[in-house]
This record gives sequence, structure tokens and C-alpha cells, in this order.
Amino acid sequence: MKFSFDISDYAVRVFGLSTKEEFEAFAKSNEEADINAVNPKPKHVPMMTARRLSSGCRLGVDTGMELISNNEIDAVIYSSRSGELEHNDKLLNAISNNLDCSPTDFSMSVHNCGVGNFTILSKKKIPSTSIAAGVDTFMQALTEAYIMLNSGYKKVLLVDYDVNIPEFFKAYADRTMPNYPKAVGLVVQKGNSVSVETNNTDECEDSESSLVNQYQSVVFLKHFVKFMEDKSPSLSSFLLKGNLNNWRINFSA
Repeated sequence: MKFSFDISDYAVRVFGLSTKEEFEAFAKSNEEADINAVNPKPKHVPMMTARRLSSGCRLGVDTGMELISNNEIDAVIYSSRSGELEHNDKLLNAISNNLDCSPTDFSMSVHNCGVGNFTILSKKKIPSTSIAAGVDTFMQALTEAYIMLNSGYKKVLLVDYDVNIPEFFKAYADRTMPNYPKAVGLVVQKGNSVSVETNNTDECEDSESSLVNQYQSVVFLKHFVKFMEDKSPSLSSFLLKGNLNNWRINFSA
């Protein structure tokens, strides 16, 4: 598999960072990520709505709202590996203790919670989808975005978010699965500045790319930002570890 695209805008909420400037400084510094940092309150989500959303979904909807306020979007994709496990955990606890389930937890427990709340708040009647694919959730969402672009949509909004994994589910999660709330948003359009190709022959060059305590989207955006800063050939390619195959990412100016 091989495909390419351009990124015309991005936004991020992770490690307590919420602006491009903050994330770019972090990406260039090579400092260790603080996965326990408190993320700022959402700027683009009403408080009553924010209170009902899980930690990661709140970040995801806020990120999407920031990007759509500055870009004309034709379609939207929300992806999440952990989905709405926070709400699911509350529901299971209520059931196991013979308590009434919270209507909010019930309505917000579905995987398309993020994209659903985004389309409601943005009032955009555009095609939308929600994706989960384990380790490769973000890369499969990029593949979906590429398909949408080749179906006639000019700009696709992709938001990849995740939640804090509740203690109950940790025993069933892969030991290498990251565990922190985050949201990475990209505005994707046709182009060739970013190319992706499946690769099963090379080993990942660094521990960060092997997803040790990192999500694919965070690793991808960090490499993208570092390349865009100085266009160095040494930063123009990296290997992102996947499940059944790895992904070779190439950047060009």
C-alpha cells in the first residue's frame, strides 16, 4: 500500500500542551513527554457539554472545533483506539453494584461519541465516520482520509483522540498500549508532501517510533513538526511501527 497527501493545518492537545507553538517547542526540545500533565480546559466546547464528555473526547471535540473554525471542511473522521472506556467503566460499575445507570454515561459510551458531538456543536452537515483499529488506528484513519480525498472531498478533518484507561481495563490491554488523554487533529488535502508506504523489512529506528508510551498520531505529528521547522533531509523519513506491518513515512518540502 502506498499513498500521499498534504497537511494544510493541525491542532493538538497533549502533555498539557494546547497550541502549535507549545507543541513545536516540545518537539524540538527532545524532552521526555509528561503523560501526567494536566491538559487545559477546552476553549471551543461549552462547559455543559464538556462536563459530559470523557477526558480524551473533550480534547478531541475541542481540537476539531478549533480546526473547523479556520478551515473549510468537506468531511470528518474521528479515530480512537481506547474509545469511550471511561464511560463504559462507569456503566459496568453501576450494573455490577445493582445501581441505576447514568443516562449521560449510557449516551456517551458509544465509539462515535466524539464525531457525533463535533457535528452537533459545529452544526456541519458533512459526511462523518469513526474508526478504531488497535495499534494502527491513526494510520487506518489516514488511509480513510486518502480514500475520501479520492472520492471528491477537497479537505478532510481527521481527529485522533484517546482517553485515560480505567484500572479495570488495564489488565486486558496490551502492555505497550499508551495511557494518557490526547487529541491530534489534521486538515488533510490532496498532494504529495507526505507519503505513506507499508514496510515489513526495516526495523524502527528509535524507541519513540516503536510506540513505547506513545500513540501513532503523536509520534507522527512530532516528526512532521520537526521536519517542517528546518526541512532537513535527515528528518524527511521515519518508520512508524504498526501491528501486522510497519509504515514508512516520507516528508518533502
